[in-house]
Amino acid sequence: QHSSIKPRVDREACTFCRKCLRWCPVDAIVERDGKAFIESKLCIGCGECLAVCRFDAVKYNWGTGSADLQRRVAEHALGAVADKRDKCLFVNFLCDMTQDCDCMNTSQKPLLPDVGIVAALDPVAVDQATLDLTREAAGFSLAEKARPALDPTVQLEHAEAIGLGSRSYELIRLADGSR
Repeated sequence: QHSSIKPRVDREACTFCRKCLRWCPVDAIVERDGKAFIESKLCIGCGECLAVCRFDAVKYNWGTGSADLQRRVAEHALGAVADKRDKCLFVNFLCDMTQDCDCMNTSQKPLLPDVGIVAALDPVAVDQATLDLTREAAGFSLAEKARPALDPTVQLEHAEAIGLGSRSYELIRLADGSR
């Protein structure tokens, strides 16, 4: 999924222990001035070097465009559900929404007010509804607030084009939270 995001070596942190050289399945890592160096043209983005570096010298190079990654996220999601579509329910909790993924090990302040929970049998519809409902609640979507330079419709359009789901949906409100 992340193969378009080729890793790089932090020369300051690299001790040139050579472990990454031994683990690279395509011999894309070479010695350059006493440090490991990743030949980007040979690298397949497998992440083996990231996994084996004990010195945190190998880093993701996040400088690639997000469109490729977004398309691959959709493709991997399709692969994960292709043989179990009738057994999946997709749920987004639109509460305590933050800029970065909640898997990040940092305390983050919410960007938007809580909106509720979105659930459907269609993952693309759930994500489209998330954008729509957050825009309705705050005047801008979660994506627009969290990462204004990125276009989330790239992922949604590709997901729809490859058959993961549909951006069209019927919103059924079960409760609005008011008392």
